[in-house]
Amino acid sequence: MGHVGVICPNAPGHVNAILALADATRARGHRVTFFLLGEPPTSVTAAGFVTISLGGTAIRYPLATSGHRVGTDSQPDRLDGGW
Repeated sequence: MGHVGVICPNAPGHVNAILALADATRARGHRVTFFLLGEPPTSVTAAGFVTISLGGTAIRYPLATSGHRVGTDSQPDRLDGGW
């Protein structure tokens, strides 16, 4: 079968979603390799996927640490993507 390369932001919300897709792809007989910035998350390595570091560091979202709530009155465009 084929070999699939997965590139996604190294952030839990992105990696966890792609893990499900990667697992389903592997179940169909394909090899799957993750290309990530920074150290690979344990969820990827524990699932047995090959990882290749692209250097750099994992993404850290400032909203996750600032205490700011997404979609508040101060930033209503966050609710609709600013369209």
